[in-house]
Amino acid sequence: MPETVDFVIVGAGMAGLTAGALLARAGNRVAVFDKHSKLGGYAQYFGNDPTYDASTHLIGGCGSRGWTETALHEAGVLDRVELLPLDPVFHAILPGQRFNAYADPEKFRQELSALWPIEAPGIQRFFEDMATMGRDFLTLVDGMPESGLLARHHHRTLASFLDDYTKDEELQAALSALWLFGGLPPERLSLMHYVMLWHTYLVQGSASIKGGVKALSQALADAITERGGTVETKVQVKQLIRSRGWVTGARLEDGREFTTRAVISTASPYDTFEQLLAAEGESEAGYPALRQGYVFSVSAMQVHLLVNGPLEPPARTTLLYTTDDFHDAYVDLQRDQPEVAGMACTVLDMGDPGRVREGQHMLSLFTLAPYSRADNWNVPFDARRSKDYRTLPDYVALSERLGDAMVQRAEDLFPGLSGKIQARKVGTPLSMERYTFNTGGAAFGWSNVPEQSGANRPGPQTPFRGLYLAGHWNFPGGSIAGAITSGRIAAKVILAGM
Repeated sequence: MPETVDFVIVGAGMAGLTAGALLARAGNRVAVFDKHSKLGGYAQYFGNDPTYDASTHLIGGCGSRGWTETALHEAGVLDRVELLPLDPVFHAILPGQRFNAYADPEKFRQELSALWPIEAPGIQRFFEDMATMGRDFLTLVDGMPESGLLARHHHRTLASFLDDYTKDEELQAALSALWLFGGLPPERLSLMHYVMLWHTYLVQGSASIKGGVKALSQALADAITERGGTVETKVQVKQLIRSRGWVTGARLEDGREFTTRAVISTASPYDTFEQLLAAEGESEAGYPALRQGYVFSVSAMQVHLLVNGPLEPPARTTLLYTTDDFHDAYVDLQRDQPEVAGMACTVLDMGDPGRVREGQHMLSLFTLAPYSRADNWNVPFDARRSKDYRTLPDYVALSERLGDAMVQRAEDLFPGLSGKIQARKVGTPLSMERYTFNTGGAAFGWSNVPEQSGANRPGPQTPFRGLYLAGHWNFPGGSIAGAITSGRIAAKVILAGM
């Protein structure tokens, strides 16, 4: 007989775990299932000694009443993890200038005004307007406002918005330095998405997690299981079951079946609507984002290093650019053999030295990379979601060559780095797809163009009763703070309708 739970959640990433913890705290029995062997989604970890974080350079929204802090407090797990505030939030290196993005927005504004004194009035207006839009950003979940800055600028790109405040190209680069975490250059990046990044990282406060990101995902999972719920990994949901128009259950690959009041899917919309619902005779036809031809985002490359000897970074995360023209930087990163004109370098143990042995450091390098290449990554498409591709000689040679380019660029920040590397692991867009099951290894869900961001980002509701969505494909968008907040929004919508 099918087992009965209140809610089934597909995916144990930050969105699914947050939604599950909130629903469990409200007295519901929750069952969370994930195909991967580990919790966390994109906020995964790997290794044992030490344990690396896969992609958590910055966790925004961690200050008092920030998005992340609020969600963790409501889920009852804030006291189970130790947030390590970051100040500066990041350091940025441009060809002709470098600066700290301080945790205090006023101090950061003064830093930029001292570097570009003639532009100080425009800098102040930019900070004020970004703060106003960031404060009201979550109202976009209810649709486009009728008036105000969010309504006036909703359809703009970051580049066009910056033109209102300064014509200095170097300053524009400084103000848009976070574009790398949005997946598009300022000429294409949604201003609304950048507002979210700016607000959560630089206004609400950023942090790392003591002991690594696994401490956060485990705390959320424990909050579910301790209240009678279930969190299982290496378990695949194969089908969503409908009855009389309602999604009423889920069938697992191992044959088990669960009946439920509702399902929250954090899987990609392609998997949710073309796979999980397809068995019930439904498809993407009923889901607006797929019907309207939304496109998914670029993917990413990562190199994780265990380094012997000292590293002296200016901040835990440094954004390293070789050009002020971020459009050129983005184009370079799409080449088959990029020069790596933009990259994030994060020393994972900075501020948390207990994560490694004395004299060692963990260094994570991140940049954007296309899922589609002329050489197809030297991997047949039918092998991309299995582990078989990892041992193909031509794929290994290609991934290591691209990893070499990233390490070479990091030498600009850490001279002599190559000679200090004890261990190295390279991740490609194929790694992103296999470990997270995101279509095309999409690092940011839907591409963060204006037409797919802000109020245009799909919310938790779907055309199928009893089916809700969460994760970086949904409002408010990519980033850990965004994913956590999407889970919180989905849980609140469900609880409000009970």
